[in-house]
Amino acid sequence: MTNTNQENRTEMTSEAKEELEHFKKIIYAFKSYKRDSEARLNRSKRDVKQLTLAHQQILNKHGFKSNLESLQSCIDLNYRVLSEMIAESDKMFDNPDPRYNGKNACKCCKYYPIIR
Repeated sequence: MTNTNQENRTEMTSEAKEELEHFKKIIYAFKSYKRDSEARLNRSKRDVKQLTLAHQQILNKHGFKSNLESLQSCIDLNYRVLSEMIAESDKMFDNPDPRYNGKNACKCCKYYPIIR
C-alpha cells in the first residue's frame, strides 16, 4: 500500500507542476497586457500615419482616429482591473496543507502540494 500512496503522490506532484506552470502563464499574460496592448495600439497609429492624407481623412470621417484615442483609456482601465485581480497572486500557492505535513499546497484547491 505504501507504493500506491507514493505513486499517487508522484502523480499529484506532476499535476501540481502543470497547474502552477499554467497559472504562471496566465499571470504573465495579465502582467503583459498593457505593454502588449499599447504596442498594438502604437502600430495602428503608425500604420495610419503611413497612409495617404486622403485615406487618413476617410478613416477620420468614420471615427477611426477617435477610436484609437479612446483605446488608450480602455487599456489603462483594463490594466487596473487586471492588476487588482493578480495583486496577491504571488501568495496564491503559499497555503500550508496539513495533509502534506506542513508543505505548501495550492490555495485554490487546498489539495495539491506546491513544488518549488
